[in-house]
Amino acid sequence: MKMYFLIMAILLSLFGCNAIESTSSSKGYYLSRWLWNKKEISVCFLRNPTMQDQERAIVKRLVDSTWHQHIDLRFTGWGYCDSKDADITIDMDNAIGGSSFVGSSSVGNKPSMYLQNLRNPSSRNIGYYEFGIVHEFGHALGIIHEHQRPDRPADEEIAGCRNGQTIHINGETFKEYDPNSIMNYCKQPYLPILSAGDIATIKHMYPRDN
Repeated sequence: MKMYFLIMAILLSLFGCNAIESTSSSKGYYLSRWLWNKKEISVCFLRNPTMQDQERAIVKRLVDSTWHQHIDLRFTGWGYCDSKDADITIDMDNAIGGSSFVGSSSVGNKPSMYLQNLRNPSSRNIGYYEFGIVHEFGHALGIIHEHQRPDRPADEEIAGCRNGQTIHINGETFKEYDPNSIMNYCKQPYLPILSAGDIATIKHMYPRDN
């Protein structure tokens, strides 16, 4: 299990794992090769003794109130995995932070997303807890870290929050760097709110039929 999450950490440092509403034209950073080519993405939760049952409803509520507001693609299911497979499988335990495979690369990986649960002491900061959920579903949609863009600022304030993550050169940038993106580790404070750039990016990635 430790080796699994080491591999996940390496993948996220290369490929991708609240923001205040922004009025700027700044946008996002994503991987087009891992965009979903269907409108319904099934989600299930692995059973975990440290996860509270109410947390499934919290995760769904946050996705409904953010990403689902701006695209036709829908995450569906939200039950326990048990005997059925899903495109995205979520494990919630009391470790700090989270991680996710990017976009459709989630399929076949169990778990494909890792979220901390309410029993973790850092979850007492509800903004940080909810930020993490919306952030990881941004990865599940195909968006990667804004602070890993090739055109990210080089100033010390930004450099201090990158956690040693290197520039990722294989993504598609959509307009300029967005300091307010929910996909940006350098965004403060941590809140489960999409920036104007996040909204523009996800609409560009998954345009609605009408």
